[in-house]
This record gives sequence, C-alpha cells and structure tokens, in this order.
Amino acid sequence: MKKPTRNTGSVKREESSEWGMDSRWEGTAIIYAASGETTFGFSGEYDLSFRDETRPNELRGHREDRRRRGLKVKDLSGDKLRNEMLVVFGADMSANEAIVTLKTLLKRLMAEGLYVGRDNDGDFVKEAVSD
Repeated sequence: MKKPTRNTGSVKREESSEWGMDSRWEGTAIIYAASGETTFGFSGEYDLSFRDETRPNELRGHREDRRRRGLKVKDLSGDKLRNEMLVVFGADMSANEAIVTLKTLLKRLMAEGLYVGRDNDGDFVKEAVSD
C-alpha cells in the first residue's frame, strides 16, 4: 500500500489499484470502535471486502430515502453498526501515520461528504456535511 502523504491544500485523492471491488482484508489488528465522543480500543479479528453489497437496504441512503417518502424502515438487528464506526489499523501503521491518515480522511469527508449508498442507477450517493 502507498504511504500516506501530507497535503495542506485541497484533499488529495489517490486511488490505488490495490483497492478494487475484489479487495479483501483479513487478520488480527488493533480495532477502535467509536460513537460520538465514546471510543474503545482492542485487538481482534477482521474480515472485510469491497464486494458488491449483499444487503443494500441496510445502507443509510436507502433507509433515509424510505423515511423521506414516509415508508417503514426495517429495524436493524443487534449485530449491525448503527451510529458506530470501526477503525482498523494495519500492523505496519505507526501512531504518526494513523494521525496523518485520519486527518486526510476527515478532510475528504468535509470536502466531499460521506458515501451513504447507491441511487437507482447504481451510482454512489454522498451525504454532505452540514455546518
């Protein structure tokens, strides 16, 4: 993987051919769970992929679209992420690299918004960050 780079101007987008739709990661790592101002760090197993979504109705975009249209939104089961996020740190990532990478991601989210799902054409939809 490419080393993170500092970019003091606009958000630098560097796509990697290593991160395609068939990308998959698995192993043991340090994982932080966070929600609001609460965080918890631990070590654990992970198995993640960028394969096509098997349950797109669980994505925020789909759920918010149903709410806006006055339709029922199915409750998520207890093992689903809701207002939480997980951050998995690779074994070679230092604390300094983690900070640079997280700041870069934060800049991108602030500038571009957060991916929340796909529209009917299959294109990704982003939710803008509000003031």
